[in-house]
Amino acid sequence: MNNTTLIESTEKVARSVVPVLSVFPHAPQKLMICGTGFFIHERGCLATASHVARLEHKWVLYDGTLLECDVMAEQLTINKEKDDPRMKHEWDIGVLQVQAPQKTFHPLQLSNKLHFRRGEPIAQYGYYDQGVKYKVGSITGLNGLLTTGIVSASTNIRIGHIEMGSRLILDISAGPGSSGSPVFDPDTGDILGMIVSGKEKQVLGPGPSATEFKIEHIPLGIAYSDPVIHLGMWLQRFVS
Repeated sequence: MNNTTLIESTEKVARSVVPVLSVFPHAPQKLMICGTGFFIHERGCLATASHVARLEHKWVLYDGTLLECDVMAEQLTINKEKDDPRMKHEWDIGVLQVQAPQKTFHPLQLSNKLHFRRGEPIAQYGYYDQGVKYKVGSITGLNGLLTTGIVSASTNIRIGHIEMGSRLILDISAGPGSSGSPVFDPDTGDILGMIVSGKEKQVLGPGPSATEFKIEHIPLGIAYSDPVIHLGMWLQRFVS
C-alpha cells in the first residue's frame, strides 16, 4: 500500500462521505450520528446501510449544512419481483435522497469487482457516534476517520449460477456510526463495499458519579462489508 496514493484516494473519497444523523431518543432536541453515507449520484442519491435508512428521521451534514433525507430504497433486494424466495437476496444496503435540488454532489466510483483474496489491502472512511452513548465518539466527534486493513475472508453469494457479489470479513476498525461507510481500494479510491456491522465487546465504564457505571461499546477490529456492485445496476434502473 503506497502512502501517497492512499492519501490521494482518501481525499477523493472523503469529499463524498457524510454523517447520517437522527434524533437522540432521550433528548429529541439533539441529533446523534447513527451512520455514514456516501454519494452515488450527482443529484444527491446517498448509499447507506439499510438499518440506517429505516430510521424515522434522517439528516446529513454536508458542507456545514443539515440536509433532510427521503428514502429511495429501504433495502437493496436482488430479484425482488421473483415469487420464489430462493431466487431473492437482500443486502444491508439502502439509498437515500438528499433534499437539496439546487446542489450538485460528487458521486463515488463503484467497483464491479466480484472476487477477493485474503490479505488484499482495503481502506474505510466514515464516522463514529457523537459521544452521548459511546466514549469513542466523544473523542472523534464529527471528524471522519480513515482506517486501513485487509480482507480476512470472502464469501461469494450465488443464486443458481449467478454471482451476487462477495460479503467480506475485514481486519479493520469500525464502530457505532460506521454502518454505511465505504470500503475502498487504497490505490484507486474505487468503492469495493459498505460497512454493515462490526464486532464489539461491552465493558463497564465510569458513570456520571463515583457510584454509577455505564456500558461502553469497544470495537474489536473486525467488520463486515456488503458489496456495492448492485448499486450501480440499481442506479441505471431507477435514476435517469
